[in-house]
Amino acid sequence: MKDINNRFYKKIENIDEPKSSRASISKKIDASQLYRASQDIRKWRAALSCAENIQYPQRTELIKIHRDSLLDAHLLAQIKIRKNSILSQKFFIENENKTKNDELTELLKTEWFQSFVDISLNSIFFGFELVEFGPIVENSFTSICSIKEEYVVPEWSIVKKSLYSQNKKLDINFTKSPHNKWTIGIGSKDDLGLLNSAAPILIRKKSVYDNWSSAAQVFGMPLRVGRTSITDPERKKQLELSLKNMGAASWAILDNDDSIEMIQSSKSDIYLIYQKMIELCNQEISKLINGVILGDEKSFVGSSMVSERLHSHFSLSDKRMIVNIVNNQLIPFLKMHKIFPEQNVQFKYDYDDRSTIQEAVDTIDKLTTAGYVFNNEQVSSKIGFTVEKKDINENNNLND
Repeated sequence: MKDINNRFYKKIENIDEPKSSRASISKKIDASQLYRASQDIRKWRAALSCAENIQYPQRTELIKIHRDSLLDAHLLAQIKIRKNSILSQKFFIENENKTKNDELTELLKTEWFQSFVDISLNSIFFGFELVEFGPIVENSFTSICSIKEEYVVPEWSIVKKSLYSQNKKLDINFTKSPHNKWTIGIGSKDDLGLLNSAAPILIRKKSVYDNWSSAAQVFGMPLRVGRTSITDPERKKQLELSLKNMGAASWAILDNDDSIEMIQSSKSDIYLIYQKMIELCNQEISKLINGVILGDEKSFVGSSMVSERLHSHFSLSDKRMIVNIVNNQLIPFLKMHKIFPEQNVQFKYDYDDRSTIQEAVDTIDKLTTAGYVFNNEQVSSKIGFTVEKKDINENNNLND
């Protein structure tokens, strides 16, 4: 194939390219701790106003809230579902003559490229991401990282040297030399990401959890009442300690005139108020991140299939986003560093423009019911595995 399509193939030579410390943005940042704090709607609105400030956009406080949001197990699981549906996909590099370029494909089957795709997907949730590459050894980047979002001011194309820096002259412009040779900006510069929309939902969810915990203490344990007719302060203190220290295998020493009574709460369904609210918050997060409520045990088969199809639309959109980023930004970047040769190639995912198997099967089933006939080879190529027509008479004989 290489001989036949020689004009589409150029042998890849090993490239080594060092990177000076002067070109490293991450080494110039005066990193400081981003302290966590409890969040509320008021703080989120204030942080959002700072991020949207036209005169001096400041995302630090908003990123604090985003980092806190990622502690939510349901949100984190939904993000992983969406990202893994892309990170697990097979891909290839296609030559100008529509043949696969195995050698260039192998160059991307590396840890750094997987990290690049992962960071690119993060732009969906955080907004603009700035990727910095390390030196090159044998056609591969030795490191790749995302500049922490709280230091990046996308609107001005700068990276702050410190968290609350207000001197643009001291900040780093990542679009100018030597930094632009080792960085790629991903996403829209005014995008605040899906985590911004998730923040008020998660703040309310956390508040419901806290209230539920308080309610469990009030209504979950029986009220302990001590009754005594003794006025002696010492005796009263002993009874008070007995009530206070009651736990597992509790006990007490009482006088004949003393008694302890356990009063159970008559409310048995108060938990439903909190449970339903948390379920609603989780459903909203699922819809926001994946478009559907995935993994709902109560859903029936039909609704589950619909959910899977809707989720596949998100995956298809994400794949197209990655394809555009790689073809329009990463491949020119690799050509600049001579890792890729100067030839027309395209990054593609396997079955990039095909429907999912379930969608294809459903379409074929509907058209067959309507009287259309399909060739077995066409059906096999569409759904990805071999199918054969079974003789109806053979089935009838088996049933007999």
